[in-house]
Amino acid sequence: MRTIEERFWEKVDKTPNPKGCWEWIAAKSNSGYGMFTLTSGRMVKAHRFVYELVCGKIPQDKCILHTCDNRKCVNPKHLFVGSQLDNSIDMVKKFRGINKLTINQISKIIELRDQKYTLRFIANLFPVTESEISRICSGVRWGHLTLD
Repeated sequence: MRTIEERFWEKVDKTPNPKGCWEWIAAKSNSGYGMFTLTSGRMVKAHRFVYELVCGKIPQDKCILHTCDNRKCVNPKHLFVGSQLDNSIDMVKKFRGINKLTINQISKIIELRDQKYTLRFIANLFPVTESEISRICSGVRWGHLTLD
């Protein structure tokens, strides 16, 4: 019978690549993160599992971020602990994921909404949906940013 570590590592491709990533080659979430099934049957994100395996327990309410910005990467050297705020700031700085807005654009979105423009009108000006505009304006998304 294989150990949980053996089961995990057989799903990792360590073939050299330009960034030095070790890519997860098994199941992935809809957002592209590797998913690993524990012995209990519960699924966890592969990069979080390998971080705990190699580096130790993840502090409560913390994220595991990638220096390489590769969601499939499970190379522990590319992973670090951060808060949700750290993750959001990292996303904005690197224009990563579905969040293609700059802080200036977020500020402009809020300003337009304050001027009573419709969500649809605002969404047509930026590369995001009406729903995303609504989340930005209500503070659900990017509410932690201080905009002057």
